[in-house]
Amino acid sequence: MELTLSSVVVMVVFCIGFYTPSSFAIDDGSVGQRPAVRTMKATIRGERISIQHRQLGNDFHRSVAVYKNIPFAEPPIGDLRYAEPVPKTLDGEFDATGDCLLCLQAKNPIMFDDSEPLNFSEDCLYLDVLVPEPKPKAAAVMVWIHGGGYHFGTKNFQKSNAMALVAVEDVIVVSINYRLGILGFLSTEDGAIPGNLGLLDQRLGLLWVKENIAAFGGDPDRVTIFGESAGSGSVNSHLLSPMSAGLFSGAIMQSGAMSPTWTFKTRQKNAELTFALGEAMGCETKSSTELLTCLRGKTKEDIDAIHETGTTSVLCMVAPVADGHFLPLDPMQAQEEGSFNPSNVMIGSLGHEGNIFAIPLMVGMEGYEKLSVNRTTFDTFTSMFTQMTDPLALELIKLTYLSPEQLTSGDPEENLIDPMAQFLGDRILLCPTFSTAQQLAAAGVQVYTYLMTHSPAYSIWGSKYTWLEDTHGEDIPYVFGSAFLAQDGDDEEWFMRGRLADDEVVIARRIMQYWANFAKTGNPNLGSTEGDQEPDQQFPSWPQFTSETKTYKDLSKNMENLSGTMPNARECYFVEHLFPKLIEHAG
Repeated sequence: MELTLSSVVVMVVFCIGFYTPSSFAIDDGSVGQRPAVRTMKATIRGERISIQHRQLGNDFHRSVAVYKNIPFAEPPIGDLRYAEPVPKTLDGEFDATGDCLLCLQAKNPIMFDDSEPLNFSEDCLYLDVLVPEPKPKAAAVMVWIHGGGYHFGTKNFQKSNAMALVAVEDVIVVSINYRLGILGFLSTEDGAIPGNLGLLDQRLGLLWVKENIAAFGGDPDRVTIFGESAGSGSVNSHLLSPMSAGLFSGAIMQSGAMSPTWTFKTRQKNAELTFALGEAMGCETKSSTELLTCLRGKTKEDIDAIHETGTTSVLCMVAPVADGHFLPLDPMQAQEEGSFNPSNVMIGSLGHEGNIFAIPLMVGMEGYEKLSVNRTTFDTFTSMFTQMTDPLALELIKLTYLSPEQLTSGDPEENLIDPMAQFLGDRILLCPTFSTAQQLAAAGVQVYTYLMTHSPAYSIWGSKYTWLEDTHGEDIPYVFGSAFLAQDGDDEEWFMRGRLADDEVVIARRIMQYWANFAKTGNPNLGSTEGDQEPDQQFPSWPQFTSETKTYKDLSKNMENLSGTMPNARECYFVEHLFPKLIEHAG
């Protein structure tokens, strides 16, 4: 499938999210039999869900108490639109059940199935809590921050359904909604629209966990934040924000870090995008206060309409900023100075992150075969993506990413999708992630680093994409064990449908254990700090990453440890060190 010049611009930004509705057998019972917790002023009642799967063990059967859609903030509507979130206090009885609630966002075709009714609302600041039964005492808590490029996503994503992780590993999992895109990340330089509102929503959710999780059987002093893609970038932000200090003790970053390519913008650039969006919505003005008043007057239908216009160049480019408040310093400066909140960190990426960009639907095209990119399109796209027109810079990209055969081939129609995908994956995801790992280690943080190279038998993106390999997002079902929860049926797109091969069962169980161990002890090798516990000897122990050893875990069949050279070291040196100098020189 040939990628045309008209469609390639859609790929300039990284706006990916996931959602699949879920349904499981629920033990309804009477109100008196439903699980309930008592917080300071409210009784919260959830539902009980039974978990069992032959690949978890023939005799494995456990219940999980599920509390959904608990509000942690006042609805961000009216005068609270484009304002910092305000805590919400529950009183009396609260029914923590119901359907998925999604923050307002564009209907990403990769993310949404048009056949399913979806509840989009500006009133969306809710969280879910999953608790193993019987209710534990002071269990480790894992708070999930979903990805989606800061513009898409939801706390309710079936393939990040954490019930198996909760049931098997005895942890509590909390997942949080936060404002997205044009409602969560617009900003003006003078602070009239403050920016980082989605991150402040997350921070308020973490504060709710700190104050209330003990009632659910959790330990408020053992909270690990974890996220993937923009969720990982969000975790990175909380590691840097003084406002989030003390709200977590561990952090897991999956395929994403603070990077000027997409996870943060300068205040000036974000303000320019904000005023451009205002103009697109009929709020043309140079006054930030007038812009705020006009945007607050827009209806949900107005916001939906601007989402439907496909104004991708604006919608997918607003991002977190150094606002002098939540992020007082430029993130790159803060990381260079080692200004991290106290926390152990697990951080890593996947081997072929960029393959996700070769999915036809990513550029509005039909079909399941890998996209084809000829030389002209390769040159045009790299020029647009990097905003570089210097022929020498573009030739250096080719020299770094094309094979000798591709460099010397005279075929203008040769398919260069693989090197283009690797360039995207390296610059946006893999290289910033491993660069952050090195900065954390240099600052004295206890770091554990990984690269997932296992290619799943069934892709999270759909079973027909047989060529995706270990690409962006494929780690999610292994972390959550959601493959063990797959439903019966004839839907061939349903992830794995419970048909894991024996080696994938081992990999999934091991990854679940690594993540849960880290949440419990700050060390993926140990599930408890009591006594003289020995690490599991089934696989090699996971050593700490240091600036000297550069040891990382290869998440694959044998779980080997690799040392000495970082993944894609040559390419990452180019995109992290040489390429910024080329951009600076061209500017």
